[in-house]
Amino acid sequence: MAVQIITAEPHHAPQISIVIKRAFEEDANPETIAAIIETGSHHTWVAISDDAVVGFVDSFLTNSLEVNTHAELDLLAVNPDYQGQGIGKQLIQTFTQSPILAIADDIRTLIRVDNTAMQRAISQCGYTSDKNPHTLYIAATQANETILPKNSHILAVNTFIYSGIWLEGDISEAAIQYAQNQRDKNDLEIVGVAVPKSDTSTVDLLKKQQFEAVKDYHWWFNRFN
Repeated sequence: MAVQIITAEPHHAPQISIVIKRAFEEDANPETIAAIIETGSHHTWVAISDDAVVGFVDSFLTNSLEVNTHAELDLLAVNPDYQGQGIGKQLIQTFTQSPILAIADDIRTLIRVDNTAMQRAISQCGYTSDKNPHTLYIAATQANETILPKNSHILAVNTFIYSGIWLEGDISEAAIQYAQNQRDKNDLEIVGVAVPKSDTSTVDLLKKQQFEAVKDYHWWFNRFN
């Protein structure tokens, strides 16, 4: 079965939302997806078979305290009816080799520890894992005004599925409150943070701040420099 990988356009949004529903059992608003693609702030490719979108990969650029520019591989999904045919690997390869990423210092992505198919595919494309399991915590509670500590960092993101603030670096009560305020000021949905399972003090802090654990993940990287 021939599969073509092409750059996503806004009219692909309804079919992308169907793939998300089939693959993740999550709802995604086609209008939100179309608007994100329209802005050009994301880099998205779709896999086309039988004139239908059967998979996609979505990404965007961020920066952090340690790295000037990350290319975030945010979402990759293949319709379950088309899985096992190497489509996910084709999407990863197209994304990884894109000239669009020339300005990035690396690519990174969080992959669930039980998603062996994705781990296998991305490993075959030259990515490596830190092998350190992280738990993703999210919260939507409000907080008081504060200042972002020096060694903390926030990233505002609008994805196909949610909008929010990612909190990285030193995780403290002040950093959490600052991130939550930025979420509220920008009318975003959540604050998220990926914490090593071994970091019990930060885990305890997040729980006290009403964060809820979602899933366990590994970071995977493809470093260019």
